[in-house]
Amino acid sequence: MRQRRRKYRSQSPEEKLRLRVALIWTGAAVGALFLALLIGNILGRVADGMPEGSSGSATPLYKYESGDVPPIDAVYMRLSGQSDDTFFAESDLLPVGTKAVSLCLKSGAYPDYRSEVCFALTGSYGGSVNLKSAVDTLKKRGLYVSCFLVSSVSGDKEGYILDAVIEYEADIIREAFSSGADEVILVGAPIDREGMARVSEVCKKVRESVKEARIGAAVSCGSLSTCENIGYVIDTYMSFADVFCLDASGGGEESFVSELEYYFKNFPIRLLISDGGNDDREARVSRLRSLGITNIQSVGRSSSVGGNVG
Repeated sequence: MRQRRRKYRSQSPEEKLRLRVALIWTGAAVGALFLALLIGNILGRVADGMPEGSSGSATPLYKYESGDVPPIDAVYMRLSGQSDDTFFAESDLLPVGTKAVSLCLKSGAYPDYRSEVCFALTGSYGGSVNLKSAVDTLKKRGLYVSCFLVSSVSGDKEGYILDAVIEYEADIIREAFSSGADEVILVGAPIDREGMARVSEVCKKVRESVKEARIGAAVSCGSLSTCENIGYVIDTYMSFADVFCLDASGGGEESFVSELEYYFKNFPIRLLISDGGNDDREARVSRLRSLGITNIQSVGRSSSVGGNVG
């Protein structure tokens, strides 16, 4: 006997209404998800400093697993305008208890020391001090040598001009490491994504030939304090730089420490300060330590060593 097929009853009006409502809600949820992704993408580009519609592939962001660099209190020593003899003589005048020294490699177009890199490119050595001899003298005294240069990778430089700037700065840094420097800091680092990627490219080029090179980046306190995404900037630099610094060498370091207190407490940030040359460095450093700042580097004038950066 043939078995009858079961007849299915058509949906009731109530079931049809529930199905229609479910479909509407599902469509609304899918639309909301798409809108959220679109807004997130736009906000991500804004945080990265990239205009909407940009592919974001102009300069890739180099990442590097950096190591921890202990806090220092580095006293500035001037290279610009010095001879080997005057530099060595002034190194004898460093404050008692000095454990780290800060040297400016370049604050303008030309290095502050006698640079073979600069001579090969321009026919000029820049300064007169033999950097290797200077660093050797300082390290024989057990001093940690932190060098810095004012970077020129930000701005509207493009194409081969930007490539030349990146190569030049990388070569200056390599020269410092070959002279025995313990670390090099790029001062004037930008806070937009493209600019940070350019700084990371300098770091990448140095590390291709100088393995485990300690390289840092310094961002202006004023620039960072007005940034909408401070944590993003700090995290980005810490993804490829061994040292992240905030530069308060223009003055007002105590107010910036107060304004950016959360970040100083939660990130291993070094503070760059400028000495006024009027024997006030020790007092200023003491005040900063009372605020919890122990990682300090002078990039101006020390109390016993005259001269200006650049």
